[in-house]
Amino acid sequence: MTCRSFTAAGLRRLALAGAALAAGWAPMAWAQQDVPPPPSADDSQSAYRTITIPGGNDGLDITADLYEPETRSFTVMVLFHQARSSRGEYRTIAPRLADKGYTALAVDLRAGERYANVDNQTARRAQAAGLDTGYRDAIPDMLAALRYADTELRGAQVVAWGSSYSASLSLYLASRHRDLIDGVVAFSPGDYFRGKIDLVAAARYIDQPVFLTGMQSESRAWKPIYDALPDELSRRGLHPDGRGAHGAVALIPRKSPNHKEYWLVLESFLTENF
Repeated sequence: MTCRSFTAAGLRRLALAGAALAAGWAPMAWAQQDVPPPPSADDSQSAYRTITIPGGNDGLDITADLYEPETRSFTVMVLFHQARSSRGEYRTIAPRLADKGYTALAVDLRAGERYANVDNQTARRAQAAGLDTGYRDAIPDMLAALRYADTELRGAQVVAWGSSYSASLSLYLASRHRDLIDGVVAFSPGDYFRGKIDLVAAARYIDQPVFLTGMQSESRAWKPIYDALPDELSRRGLHPDGRGAHGAVALIPRKSPNHKEYWLVLESFLTENF
């Protein structure tokens, strides 16, 4: 039997989920097999619901797509996109996570535009309201989505999953909200904030499991962050053999020829920790 560890926040939420387990809900384990070809962005027909998450301090409502597994899971992957993108970045990724038994919440952040013909509705609202839409301005959106995963989706474990600038913000938030975030998946993190956020310093305060990767050429950007993580932490860093792609699109076949390499290591990390 494999014993999986939980953070303090995860144990608290797991206790709250006990009644639901008694009602017959159970997480689905990852299949122990070779990595199957993931669905293409064009062919995926996995069901999702588009929902509205109440906004944070400035009241900006947030649009997100909710992908739910057939068997209820207590781990919620909160998926954040890269610059000039939208929740559409995860149309091929979130279905695979749901197929493996995880709840996936793909979120539109105000710092974004469009991806795969999916407009960023949160960004549209922010622009219409005259709100700032810089990278750091997306922090309230991220916190609102993570709290929604915790309270409304009853996530015993909540994973902040970021792409490019949102990967950096996911790491930063994990260092400051250890009661809310139980793990981080970060694709292509780096200094996108002109020195206003010190990710190396933040990494020293992270005590949750962390997965870090990026394009082959980006390893020098995230390796200092990885090295600053506490030694006892469950951490995984992937320097890919192939070129890869920037951000979470490294998992998409038509964007990343070596997408299987990413999936293989990522799934191993998730199996180990969630």
